[in-house]
Amino acid sequence: MGETRLLAVSDDKATLALLGRICRKRGFDLTQAEDTDVLRKHVAKGTIDLVVLDLDTRGVDGVRMLHALAAGRLAAPVILVSQCDDRTLDAAQRVGEQRGLRMGRALVKPLGESGTVRSVLEALGIHDPTITAANIKQAIDGDQLRLNYQPLVDVETGNVRSVEALLRWDHPEYGHLNPELVVDLAEEHGLIGPLTDWILRTALGDAKTWRKQGWGFRVAVNVTPSLLRESGFADGVTRVLDDVGVPSEALVLEVTEGQAIAEQLEVLETLARLRLANIRLAIDDFGTGYSSLGRLHQLPFTELKIDKSFVMDTPGDARAEMVVRAIAELGRNLGLTVVAEGVANREAWDLVEDMGCDIAQGFFISRPLPADELTEWLYRWDVPTTVGSRLPGKSAGAKKRGTGEGGASTARTNGKRGGRARMPAKRRR
Repeated sequence: MGETRLLAVSDDKATLALLGRICRKRGFDLTQAEDTDVLRKHVAKGTIDLVVLDLDTRGVDGVRMLHALAAGRLAAPVILVSQCDDRTLDAAQRVGEQRGLRMGRALVKPLGESGTVRSVLEALGIHDPTITAANIKQAIDGDQLRLNYQPLVDVETGNVRSVEALLRWDHPEYGHLNPELVVDLAEEHGLIGPLTDWILRTALGDAKTWRKQGWGFRVAVNVTPSLLRESGFADGVTRVLDDVGVPSEALVLEVTEGQAIAEQLEVLETLARLRLANIRLAIDDFGTGYSSLGRLHQLPFTELKIDKSFVMDTPGDARAEMVVRAIAELGRNLGLTVVAEGVANREAWDLVEDMGCDIAQGFFISRPLPADELTEWLYRWDVPTTVGSRLPGKSAGAKKRGTGEGGASTARTNGKRGGRARMPAKRRR
Protein backbone atom coordinates (compact mmCIF):
# COMPACT_ATOMS: atom_id res chain seq x y z
CA MET A 1 0.00 0.00 0.00
CA GLY A 2 1.02 3.57 -0.63
CA GLU A 3 2.30 6.00 1.97
CA THR A 4 0.01 8.87 0.91
CA ARG A 5 -3.34 8.57 2.68
CA LEU A 6 -6.63 10.06 1.46
CA LEU A 7 -9.79 10.17 3.55
CA ALA A 8 -13.04 10.49 1.61
CA VAL A 9 -16.16 11.67 3.44
CA SER A 10 -18.80 10.58 0.95
CA ASP A 11 -21.54 8.07 0.27
CA ASP A 12 -21.62 8.74 -3.47
CA LYS A 13 -20.61 5.58 -5.34
CA ALA A 14 -19.44 7.45 -8.45
CA THR A 15 -17.24 9.78 -6.40
CA LEU A 16 -15.77 6.92 -4.36
CA ALA A 17 -15.17 4.82 -7.48
CA LEU A 18 -13.30 7.67 -9.17
CA LEU A 19 -11.20 8.39 -6.09
CA GLY A 20 -10.47 4.69 -5.74
CA ARG A 21 -9.32 4.48 -9.34
CA ILE A 22 -7.08 7.52 -8.94
CA CYS A 23 -5.58 6.16 -5.72
CA ARG A 24 -4.85 2.77 -7.28
CA LYS A 25 -3.05 4.46 -10.17
CA ARG A 26 -1.02 6.69 -7.87
CA GLY A 27 -0.31 4.13 -5.17
CA PHE A 28 -2.28 6.08 -2.53
CA ASP A 29 -4.34 4.63 0.31
CA LEU A 30 -8.04 5.55 0.36
CA THR A 31 -10.24 5.34 3.45
CA GLN A 32 -13.95 6.14 3.56
CA ALA A 33 -15.71 7.91 6.44
CA GLU A 34 -19.44 8.54 6.47
CA ASP A 35 -19.79 10.37 9.77
CA THR A 36 -18.05 12.89 11.98
CA ASP A 37 -16.99 10.36 14.62
CA VAL A 38 -14.99 8.27 12.14
CA LEU A 39 -13.49 11.43 10.70
CA ARG A 40 -12.40 12.70 14.13
CA LYS A 41 -10.69 9.41 14.92
CA HIS A 42 -8.56 9.60 11.78
CA VAL A 43 -7.77 13.27 12.33
CA ALA A 44 -6.73 12.56 15.90
CA LYS A 45 -4.30 9.89 14.70
CA GLY A 46 -2.65 12.43 12.40
CA THR A 47 -2.25 9.87 9.63
CA ILE A 48 -4.26 11.60 6.89
CA ASP A 49 -2.58 13.51 4.06
CA LEU A 50 -5.74 14.78 2.32
CA VAL A 51 -9.46 14.97 3.15
CA VAL A 52 -12.01 14.93 0.33
CA LEU A 53 -15.27 16.19 1.84
CA ASP A 54 -18.46 15.58 -0.14
CA LEU A 55 -20.95 18.20 1.04
CA ASP A 56 -23.81 16.11 -0.36
CA THR A 57 -23.20 13.15 1.97
CA ARG A 58 -26.45 12.05 3.61
CA GLY A 59 -26.68 12.74 7.34
CA VAL A 60 -23.57 14.94 7.28
CA ASP A 61 -23.54 18.70 7.81
CA GLY A 62 -20.53 19.68 5.73
CA VAL A 63 -20.11 23.10 7.33
CA ARG A 64 -20.13 21.61 10.83
CA MET A 65 -17.66 19.01 9.68
CA LEU A 66 -15.31 21.79 8.55
CA HIS A 67 -15.62 23.19 12.08
CA ALA A 68 -14.79 19.76 13.53
CA LEU A 69 -11.74 19.44 11.27
CA ALA A 70 -10.48 22.84 12.35
CA ALA A 71 -11.11 22.04 16.02
CA GLY A 72 -9.10 18.84 15.58
CA ARG A 73 -6.21 20.93 14.22
CA LEU A 74 -6.18 19.10 10.92
CA ALA A 75 -2.90 19.83 9.15
CA ALA A 76 -3.82 18.08 5.91
CA PRO A 77 -5.51 19.98 3.06
CA VAL A 78 -9.24 19.65 2.37
CA ILE A 79 -10.96 19.39 -1.02
CA LEU A 80 -14.68 20.13 -1.11
CA VAL A 81 -16.89 18.22 -3.53
CA SER A 82 -20.56 18.99 -4.25
CA GLN A 83 -23.21 19.36 -6.92
CA CYS A 84 -24.52 22.53 -5.31
CA ASP A 85 -24.37 25.92 -7.05
CA ASP A 86 -21.08 27.79 -7.34
CA ARG A 87 -21.94 30.46 -4.77
CA THR A 88 -22.84 27.91 -2.10
CA LEU A 89 -19.68 25.92 -2.78
CA ASP A 90 -17.62 29.13 -2.66
CA ALA A 91 -19.21 30.08 0.67
CA ALA A 92 -18.31 26.68 2.15
CA GLN A 93 -14.79 27.07 0.78
CA ARG A 94 -14.39 30.42 2.53
CA VAL A 95 -15.72 28.95 5.79
CA GLY A 96 -12.93 26.39 5.70
CA GLU A 97 -10.30 29.00 4.90
CA GLN A 98 -11.42 31.31 7.71
CA ARG A 99 -11.39 28.37 10.13
CA GLY A 100 -7.70 28.03 9.31
CA LEU A 101 -7.93 24.93 7.14
CA ARG A 102 -5.80 24.43 4.03
CA MET A 103 -8.42 24.37 1.30
CA GLY A 104 -7.59 22.81 -2.06
CA ARG A 105 -9.34 23.41 -5.37
CA ALA A 106 -13.07 22.63 -4.92
CA LEU A 107 -14.74 20.23 -7.36
CA VAL A 108 -18.24 20.22 -8.82
CA LYS A 109 -19.98 16.88 -9.44
CA PRO A 110 -20.13 14.89 -11.61
CA LEU A 111 -16.36 14.65 -11.27
CA GLY A 112 -14.05 14.28 -14.23
CA GLU A 113 -10.87 12.25 -13.76
CA SER A 114 -8.39 14.79 -15.14
CA GLY A 115 -9.76 17.69 -13.06
CA THR A 116 -9.92 15.56 -9.93
CA VAL A 117 -6.36 14.32 -10.41
CA ARG A 118 -5.16 17.90 -10.88
CA SER A 119 -6.90 19.09 -7.72
CA VAL A 120 -5.64 16.14 -5.64
CA LEU A 121 -2.04 16.45 -6.80
CA GLU A 122 -2.04 20.24 -6.30
CA ALA A 123 -3.35 19.86 -2.77
CA LEU A 124 -0.70 17.26 -1.99
CA GLY A 125 2.07 19.27 -3.63
CA ILE A 126 2.89 16.42 -6.00
CA HIS A 127 4.13 16.97 -9.54
CA ASP A 128 3.83 14.24 -12.12
CA PRO A 129 7.13 12.93 -13.45
CA THR A 130 7.92 13.97 -16.99
CA ILE A 131 7.95 10.66 -18.86
CA THR A 132 8.46 10.73 -22.62
CA ALA A 133 7.95 8.08 -25.27
CA ALA A 134 11.74 7.75 -25.46
CA ASN A 135 11.86 7.02 -21.71
CA ILE A 136 9.33 4.20 -22.10
CA LYS A 137 11.14 2.72 -25.11
CA GLN A 138 14.39 2.85 -23.18
CA ALA A 139 12.77 1.10 -20.21
CA ILE A 140 11.39 -1.67 -22.45
CA ASP A 141 14.70 -2.18 -24.25
CA GLY A 142 16.84 -1.81 -21.13
CA ASP A 143 16.76 -3.26 -17.63
CA GLN A 144 14.43 -0.81 -15.84
CA LEU A 145 11.29 -2.97 -16.05
CA ARG A 146 10.66 -6.07 -13.98
CA LEU A 147 7.76 -8.28 -12.95
CA ASN A 148 6.59 -9.35 -9.53
CA TYR A 149 4.14 -12.22 -9.09
CA GLN A 150 1.32 -12.66 -6.60
CA PRO A 151 -0.10 -16.18 -6.13
CA LEU A 152 -3.80 -17.03 -6.40
CA VAL A 153 -4.70 -19.94 -4.14
CA ASP A 154 -7.61 -22.38 -4.20
CA VAL A 155 -9.66 -21.62 -1.08
CA GLU A 156 -10.73 -25.24 -0.68
CA THR A 157 -7.43 -27.08 -1.26
CA GLY A 158 -4.72 -24.48 -0.73
CA ASN A 159 -3.18 -25.27 -4.13
CA VAL A 160 -1.64 -22.44 -6.17
CA ARG A 161 -3.86 -22.08 -9.21
CA SER A 162 -2.08 -19.17 -10.91
CA VAL A 163 0.18 -16.18 -10.33
CA GLU A 164 -0.57 -12.65 -11.47
CA ALA A 165 2.26 -10.77 -13.19
CA LEU A 166 2.54 -7.21 -11.85
CA LEU A 167 4.66 -4.62 -13.61
CA ARG A 168 7.34 -2.62 -11.81
CA TRP A 169 9.39 0.25 -13.25
CA ASP A 170 12.44 1.42 -11.34
CA HIS A 171 13.06 4.75 -13.04
CA PRO A 172 16.65 6.03 -12.69
CA GLU A 173 15.44 9.53 -11.74
CA TYR A 174 11.97 9.11 -10.23
CA GLY A 175 12.45 5.76 -8.53
CA HIS A 176 9.57 3.30 -8.34
CA LEU A 177 6.64 4.37 -10.55
CA ASN A 178 3.14 3.13 -9.83
CA PRO A 179 2.22 0.36 -12.33
CA GLU A 180 -1.16 1.82 -13.29
CA LEU A 181 0.46 5.19 -13.94
CA VAL A 182 3.03 3.44 -16.15
CA VAL A 183 0.24 1.80 -18.17
CA ASP A 184 -1.52 5.16 -18.56
CA LEU A 185 1.70 6.75 -19.78
CA ALA A 186 2.31 3.91 -22.24
CA GLU A 187 -1.19 4.31 -23.66
CA GLU A 188 -0.76 8.07 -23.86
CA HIS A 189 2.43 7.64 -25.91
CA GLY A 190 1.07 4.83 -28.11
CA LEU A 191 3.39 2.23 -26.61
CA ILE A 192 0.97 -0.03 -24.76
CA GLY A 193 1.42 -2.73 -27.43
CA PRO A 194 5.22 -3.04 -27.08
CA LEU A 195 4.94 -2.82 -23.28
CA THR A 196 2.36 -5.62 -23.16
CA ASP A 197 4.48 -7.74 -25.51
CA TRP A 198 7.43 -7.36 -23.10
CA ILE A 199 5.26 -8.34 -20.16
CA LEU A 200 3.86 -11.38 -21.98
CA ARG A 201 7.26 -12.64 -23.06
CA THR A 202 8.80 -12.14 -19.63
CA ALA A 203 5.88 -13.69 -17.73
CA LEU A 204 5.59 -16.68 -20.05
CA GLY A 205 9.36 -17.19 -19.87
CA ASP A 206 9.09 -17.42 -16.09
CA ALA A 207 6.07 -19.71 -16.44
CA LYS A 208 8.10 -22.01 -18.66
CA THR A 209 10.80 -22.22 -15.99
CA TRP A 210 8.24 -23.05 -13.27
CA ARG A 211 6.63 -25.70 -15.46
CA LYS A 212 10.03 -27.35 -15.99
CA GLN A 213 10.41 -27.41 -12.21
CA GLY A 214 7.11 -29.26 -11.89
CA TRP A 215 4.62 -26.51 -11.04
CA GLY A 216 1.75 -26.40 -13.48
CA PHE A 217 -0.05 -23.26 -12.44
CA ARG A 218 -0.98 -20.53 -14.91
CA VAL A 219 0.39 -17.02 -15.21
CA ALA A 220 -2.03 -14.10 -15.49
CA VAL A 221 -1.23 -10.92 -17.44
CA ASN A 222 -3.29 -7.73 -17.46
CA VAL A 223 -4.32 -6.25 -20.81
CA THR A 224 -6.03 -2.94 -21.50
CA PRO A 225 -9.38 -2.78 -23.33
CA SER A 226 -7.73 -0.65 -26.03
CA LEU A 227 -5.58 -3.61 -27.08
CA LEU A 228 -8.65 -5.81 -27.45
CA ARG A 229 -9.92 -3.47 -30.13
CA GLU A 230 -6.89 -4.24 -32.32
CA SER A 231 -7.60 -6.92 -34.91
CA GLY A 232 -4.11 -8.41 -34.64
CA PHE A 233 -3.92 -8.69 -30.86
CA ALA A 234 -5.10 -12.32 -30.62
CA ASP A 235 -2.60 -13.39 -33.29
CA GLY A 236 0.15 -11.52 -31.44
CA VAL A 237 -0.59 -13.36 -28.18
CA THR A 238 -0.57 -16.79 -29.80
CA ARG A 239 2.67 -15.87 -31.60
CA VAL A 240 4.33 -15.04 -28.27
CA LEU A 241 3.12 -18.35 -26.81
CA ASP A 242 4.66 -20.20 -29.77
CA ASP A 243 7.91 -18.22 -29.56
CA VAL A 244 8.35 -18.90 -25.85
CA GLY A 245 7.19 -22.50 -26.12
CA VAL A 246 4.40 -22.44 -23.54
CA PRO A 247 0.95 -24.01 -24.10
CA SER A 248 -1.96 -21.60 -24.38
CA GLU A 249 -3.71 -23.09 -21.35
CA ALA A 250 -0.85 -21.74 -19.21
CA LEU A 251 -1.99 -18.15 -19.82
CA VAL A 252 -4.77 -16.06 -18.29
CA LEU A 253 -5.48 -12.60 -19.69
CA GLU A 254 -7.11 -10.21 -17.21
CA VAL A 255 -9.25 -7.37 -18.55
CA THR A 256 -10.57 -4.57 -16.37
CA GLU A 257 -14.36 -4.30 -16.36
CA GLY A 258 -15.57 -1.42 -18.49
CA GLN A 259 -17.87 -0.25 -21.22
CA ALA A 260 -15.39 -1.22 -23.94
CA ILE A 261 -15.52 -4.93 -23.18
CA ALA A 262 -19.30 -4.90 -22.99
CA GLU A 263 -20.32 -3.07 -26.13
CA GLN A 264 -17.69 -3.12 -28.88
CA LEU A 265 -17.85 -5.77 -31.59
CA GLU A 266 -14.08 -5.67 -32.16
CA VAL A 267 -13.52 -6.53 -28.51
CA LEU A 268 -16.00 -9.40 -28.62
CA GLU A 269 -14.27 -10.83 -31.70
CA THR A 270 -10.88 -10.68 -29.99
CA LEU A 271 -12.19 -12.33 -26.82
CA ALA A 272 -13.79 -15.12 -28.86
CA ARG A 273 -10.57 -15.75 -30.79
CA LEU A 274 -8.53 -15.86 -27.58
CA ARG A 275 -10.89 -18.40 -26.04
CA LEU A 276 -10.85 -20.52 -29.20
CA ALA A 277 -7.08 -20.57 -28.77
CA ASN A 278 -7.67 -22.05 -25.28
CA ILE A 279 -6.49 -18.92 -23.44
CA ARG A 280 -8.41 -18.24 -20.24
CA LEU A 281 -9.99 -14.81 -19.74
CA ALA A 282 -10.66 -13.06 -16.44
CA ILE A 283 -12.75 -9.96 -15.90
CA ASP A 284 -10.76 -7.94 -13.36
CA ASP A 285 -11.86 -5.49 -10.64
CA PHE A 286 -15.48 -6.59 -11.08
CA GLY A 287 -17.96 -4.24 -9.43
CA THR A 288 -16.12 -1.00 -10.22
CA GLY A 289 -16.81 -0.78 -13.97
CA TYR A 290 -19.61 0.46 -16.14
CA SER A 291 -22.00 -1.65 -18.17
CA SER A 292 -20.63 -5.19 -18.22
CA LEU A 293 -23.15 -6.64 -15.75
CA GLY A 294 -26.02 -6.72 -18.22
CA ARG A 295 -23.96 -8.54 -20.84
CA LEU A 296 -21.63 -10.61 -18.71
CA HIS A 297 -23.48 -13.77 -19.69
CA GLN A 298 -22.74 -13.00 -23.37
CA LEU A 299 -18.98 -12.58 -22.93
CA PRO A 300 -16.58 -15.57 -23.04
CA PHE A 301 -14.91 -15.03 -19.69
CA THR A 302 -13.79 -17.97 -17.57
CA GLU A 303 -12.97 -16.11 -14.34
CA LEU A 304 -14.49 -13.24 -12.39
CA LYS A 305 -12.27 -11.27 -9.99
CA ILE A 306 -14.10 -9.35 -7.27
CA ASP A 307 -12.45 -5.97 -6.75
CA LYS A 308 -10.30 -5.84 -3.63
CA SER A 309 -12.08 -2.72 -2.34
CA PHE A 310 -15.16 -4.85 -1.61
CA VAL A 311 -13.21 -7.73 -0.09
CA MET A 312 -11.05 -5.52 2.14
CA ASP A 313 -14.17 -3.77 3.46
CA THR A 314 -16.11 -7.00 4.00
CA PRO A 315 -15.10 -7.89 7.60
CA GLY A 316 -17.54 -5.99 9.80
CA ASP A 317 -19.35 -4.33 6.88
CA ALA A 318 -22.70 -5.97 6.15
CA ARG A 319 -23.19 -4.06 2.90
CA ALA A 320 -19.77 -4.99 1.53
CA GLU A 321 -20.42 -8.62 2.49
CA MET A 322 -23.72 -8.50 0.63
CA VAL A 323 -21.97 -7.24 -2.51
CA VAL A 324 -19.29 -9.95 -2.38
CA ARG A 325 -21.87 -12.67 -1.73
CA ALA A 326 -24.03 -11.48 -4.63
CA ILE A 327 -21.11 -11.31 -7.07
CA ALA A 328 -19.89 -14.76 -6.00
CA GLU A 329 -23.34 -16.24 -6.56
CA LEU A 330 -23.60 -14.53 -9.94
CA GLY A 331 -20.24 -15.93 -10.99
CA ARG A 332 -21.11 -19.46 -9.87
CA ASN A 333 -24.43 -19.37 -11.69
CA LEU A 334 -22.61 -18.37 -14.87
CA GLY A 335 -20.08 -21.18 -14.47
CA LEU A 336 -17.17 -18.83 -13.77
CA THR A 337 -14.28 -19.31 -11.36
CA VAL A 338 -14.74 -16.60 -8.70
CA VAL A 339 -11.58 -14.91 -7.41
CA ALA A 340 -11.56 -12.67 -4.32
CA GLU A 341 -8.81 -10.04 -4.45
CA GLY A 342 -7.56 -8.19 -1.38
CA VAL A 343 -7.64 -11.10 1.10
CA ALA A 344 -5.48 -9.42 3.70
CA ASN A 345 -6.11 -11.53 6.81
CA ARG A 346 -7.61 -14.73 8.17
CA GLU A 347 -11.00 -13.11 8.73
CA ALA A 348 -11.23 -12.12 5.07
CA TRP A 349 -10.16 -15.65 4.04
CA ASP A 350 -12.92 -17.19 6.15
CA LEU A 351 -15.53 -14.81 4.79
CA VAL A 352 -14.74 -15.31 1.11
CA GLU A 353 -14.71 -19.08 1.66
CA ASP A 354 -18.09 -18.92 3.38
CA MET A 355 -19.46 -16.79 0.55
CA GLY A 356 -18.48 -19.34 -2.07
CA CYS A 357 -15.42 -17.79 -3.69
CA ASP A 358 -13.14 -20.32 -5.38
CA ILE A 359 -9.80 -18.49 -5.33
CA ALA A 360 -8.18 -16.06 -2.90
CA GLN A 361 -5.49 -13.47 -3.63
CA GLY A 362 -3.93 -11.05 -1.20
CA PHE A 363 -1.29 -10.30 1.42
CA PHE A 364 -2.60 -13.02 3.76
CA ILE A 365 -1.21 -15.49 1.23
CA SER A 366 1.75 -13.52 -0.09
CA ARG A 367 2.77 -10.08 -1.23
CA PRO A 368 3.87 -9.81 -4.89
CA LEU A 369 7.35 -11.33 -5.25
CA PRO A 370 10.12 -11.34 -7.87
CA ALA A 371 10.31 -14.62 -9.80
CA ASP A 372 13.22 -16.05 -7.81
CA GLU A 373 11.61 -15.20 -4.46
CA LEU A 374 8.30 -16.69 -5.63
CA THR A 375 10.14 -19.92 -6.44
CA GLU A 376 11.47 -20.02 -2.88
CA TRP A 377 7.97 -19.29 -1.57
CA LEU A 378 6.54 -22.17 -3.61
CA TYR A 379 8.89 -24.63 -1.91
CA ARG A 380 7.65 -23.41 1.50
CA TRP A 381 3.95 -23.00 0.73
CA ASP A 382 1.32 -25.61 1.12
CA VAL A 383 -1.48 -24.76 3.50
CA PRO A 384 -1.23 -22.42 6.50
CA THR A 385 -1.91 -23.99 9.86
CA THR A 386 -4.54 -21.34 10.52
CA VAL A 387 -6.44 -22.34 7.38
CA GLY A 388 -5.86 -26.07 7.31
CA SER A 389 -8.83 -26.84 9.57
CA ARG A 390 -11.17 -25.44 6.94
CA LEU A 391 -9.98 -27.69 4.12
CA PRO A 392 -11.65 -30.94 2.99
CA GLY A 393 -10.63 -33.84 5.20
CA LYS A 394 -9.80 -31.47 8.06
CA SER A 395 -13.30 -30.35 8.89
CA ALA A 396 -16.51 -32.33 8.77
CA GLY A 397 -18.36 -29.18 7.84
CA ALA A 398 -16.11 -28.19 4.96
CA LYS A 399 -18.08 -27.33 1.86
CA LYS A 400 -17.56 -29.04 -1.50
CA ARG A 401 -17.73 -26.81 -4.55
CA GLY A 402 -16.62 -27.06 -8.13
CA THR A 403 -13.62 -24.88 -8.81
CA GLY A 404 -14.31 -24.27 -12.46
CA GLU A 405 -12.15 -25.17 -15.46
CA GLY A 406 -8.48 -25.77 -14.92
CA GLY A 407 -8.59 -26.64 -11.24
CA ALA A 408 -5.94 -29.35 -11.22
CA SER A 409 -3.71 -29.59 -8.18
CA THR A 410 -0.32 -27.92 -8.40
CA ALA A 411 1.14 -29.33 -5.16
CA ARG A 412 4.56 -30.97 -5.31
CA THR A 413 4.46 -34.60 -4.20
CA ASN A 414 7.74 -36.06 -5.40
CA GLY A 415 9.33 -36.77 -2.06
CA LYS A 416 11.78 -33.93 -1.78
CA ARG A 417 9.09 -31.30 -2.21
CA GLY A 418 6.02 -33.02 -0.88
CA GLY A 419 4.47 -32.76 2.56
CA ARG A 420 2.91 -29.93 4.44
CA ALA A 421 5.21 -26.94 4.86
CA ARG A 422 3.56 -24.43 7.15
CA MET A 423 3.27 -20.68 7.05
CA PRO A 424 4.52 -18.54 9.92
CA ALA A 425 2.00 -18.06 12.72
CA LYS A 426 1.74 -14.36 11.97
CA ARG A 427 0.84 -13.20 8.49
CA ARG A 428 1.24 -9.80 6.86
CA ARG A 429 -1.93 -7.85 6.78
